[in-house]
Amino acid sequence: MARLARISTRSLTLLTWAASVAAEPAQSAEAKVELAVPPARAATKPDRARAHGWGGAGVRGTFGRAFTEDTADGWFGRFELDAFGGASQDNAGGVFGATVGGELWLAENAGGGSLPMGLYFGYRTPLVFSSIGAGFHVFVYDRVDDDGGFGLYAPFGSVALGLDFGPVRVLAEGRATYRWQWGAPDRAQATVGLSLVYALASAADES
Repeated sequence: MARLARISTRSLTLLTWAASVAAEPAQSAEAKVELAVPPARAATKPDRARAHGWGGAGVRGTFGRAFTEDTADGWFGRFELDAFGGASQDNAGGVFGATVGGELWLAENAGGGSLPMGLYFGYRTPLVFSSIGAGFHVFVYDRVDDDGGFGLYAPFGSVALGLDFGPVRVLAEGRATYRWQWGAPDRAQATVGLSLVYALASAADES
């Protein structure tokens, strides 16, 4: 019996040792798996800035019909630089901007040009853009039936509505101007056209 007890004790000791040896690789593998799992990526500064707001600058071209007081209906073209800012580009929110450029209009026996500068405020979603604005033409020169006139700071108001595809906007735009001037009668003018805006947007620095 004593011999059988010694054999049983040795067998139990051997089994315990074998179990401990087998457990060590499993624990090591678990540690390696834990080390292999990358930590959660911390939000980068551009991500945080994008969540706070966005801004940028671009170019805007507008073409359409011009309706000028006491003249035949005509056409106009406008090219502007557009600087803007507002809420995150991925979310709905307010937007504001400023424009400056040049404008020409033509009609039968009439035409003119000006340098418009304006501000606008509006609201945008990831797809729809709308705004209202106001400004003035730094100078205007119109010639109707060989009667030319020159003016300064002719006021205008504007409204725009359309689609915003991120770097590109397609807008229907209307603008009303009162073209006061020296040397010729003052004239009211309304323009309605299609605007294409190409915007180079960049996330604003986090404040």
